[in-house]
Amino acid sequence: MLEHEKVSIIVPVHNMEKYLDQCVQSLVQQSYCNIEIILVNDGSSDDSAAICRKYAEYDPRVIYVEQRNQGTAAARNAGMERAIGTWIMFVDADDWLPENAVAALAACANEYDIVIGDYYCVSDDKVRWEHFFRQDVSDEDKVSPLWLIGNALGCPAYGLDSGCNIGVPWARLFRMAFLVENGISSPVGLKRMQDTVLNIRAFLCSPRVGYCPQPVYYYRVWDRSASRAYDPYFADTAANLLKCIREPVGGNADPKIRELYGFKAVSLFMETINLYYCHKDCPLSLREKLQGLKTLCECPANTALLKEYNRSLFGMKTRVLLWMLAHRSYLGAYCLKKIRRRLS
Repeated sequence: MLEHEKVSIIVPVHNMEKYLDQCVQSLVQQSYCNIEIILVNDGSSDDSAAICRKYAEYDPRVIYVEQRNQGTAAARNAGMERAIGTWIMFVDADDWLPENAVAALAACANEYDIVIGDYYCVSDDKVRWEHFFRQDVSDEDKVSPLWLIGNALGCPAYGLDSGCNIGVPWARLFRMAFLVENGISSPVGLKRMQDTVLNIRAFLCSPRVGYCPQPVYYYRVWDRSASRAYDPYFADTAANLLKCIREPVGGNADPKIRELYGFKAVSLFMETINLYYCHKDCPLSLREKLQGLKTLCECPANTALLKEYNRSLFGMKTRVLLWMLAHRSYLGAYCLKKIRRRLS
């Protein structure tokens, strides 16, 4: 790819004053100069807006967009509406880029629709080079819609490495024409996993995918407690996600892709149990928890789910738990879940 092709870098911003300077500095200092940086302030109540304006005032490549708080997906879509680049790149406001990140991805772009790089995982001042796929996964599999979707949905059978799955929106370039022609945008309204849906929508369009064999992103690992917090409404979140992927994944012509819908449904079913009935902060009595598990497992949809899922897509520990739930051993499953949670 030649430098005459502009790259639009979109950064959703919500109360990120602590990290925003580091993020934007890494963008304006990119060695690839033909960029525009779109900072979308999603209703921040801290000094994020002032920081965004500061960069927009001194660097003409920086565009400041302001909206009321609507969530990350809406902010990304607002950035896409303003973008004029040939390529789209998403960056989270608490992360940052190596100086040659855009140039490295651009050099690998060629005829591709999506170009994906490796990334650095930053935790407690320790930096690790991470990959989205295990190194034993073939180049052919890494561009297959099946493997891309399976990995994005968190299925270990599809080459998950030790870090993030490929369902994140960063460390890659999307060709703008590919997104527009296929009507691909971030799904507004989901509380979690909007990025997974965005990528699945893209991967289902059989894109031409290329890989850049070097880290192009610094991913800051937060305390994971927020994503593991007690959530009595997670079942609603899970239902909304499954609704988004039911037709394109669950109704796909490829039976291997269809069974990934069942994998995700079972995974979210287990996560509902983790974040509600088996969570340490759940206020219910043991009797109420077991009755809740019984009600959840014995509703017709979940009864069918526990009978029909592909067992080969899950590890032995999860299969044991699912067997216990399917056979109505709710106390045993509850105790095993509590033990696993304490050991994790």
